[in-house]
Amino acid sequence: MKRILGLMLSLTLCMTLLCGCQVQKGNYLKPVKLTESERELLTLTNPNLPILLDYHVEGAKSMTIEKMILKDGAWVKEEGSLFAMEIDDTSKPMEGRMALNYSTESNSFGLTSAAVLETAGSLARTAELSNHSDYEMRSAATNQNETTITLNEPAWLLLFCADKPDNPSDGTVPTDPLAHPETFTSEYVEMITVTFSDKPLH
Repeated sequence: MKRILGLMLSLTLCMTLLCGCQVQKGNYLKPVKLTESERELLTLTNPNLPILLDYHVEGAKSMTIEKMILKDGAWVKEEGSLFAMEIDDTSKPMEGRMALNYSTESNSFGLTSAAVLETAGSLARTAELSNHSDYEMRSAATNQNETTITLNEPAWLLLFCADKPDNPSDGTVPTDPLAHPETFTSEYVEMITVTFSDKPLH
């Protein structure tokens, strides 16, 4: 089933890249709007539709997708990255399309896989990521807004708010979670971010 889902996701990435990309100026990360038939196709394999995002960033040499945890009112980046890639030719913008799959299961929530299709046509994909938590998820959010990308600064993609079973918070998610970590009410908050950098991967 996972292999079929991966194949369907790859096909959808290719179809939408060929059918719907319009050239846009500036450094941006922009949600892709699926057609009804594309949505129906993907929901046959997974109830959670993947997040599809177009990106175009001038001057970027690398891209990393990372996990941040809210601790004592501040975002703390976990060691290592969930996904990382770099380009050799920096005279051209880093651009393409990414897809993120995620789980909203009560105690196994989080990012489950990521795939990137570069405009040049090469497809990079992570191994499947497993999740398990002592907390129970209260709410999840995806960034559905077009985001202006600033080099070396993270942009949020996914959020998961969770609590211990005996502490039911309201799972509040602020409009700008990176700038307002103090507004969260959950015991455990996990954020998936993407950072485009003008530095190569170490």
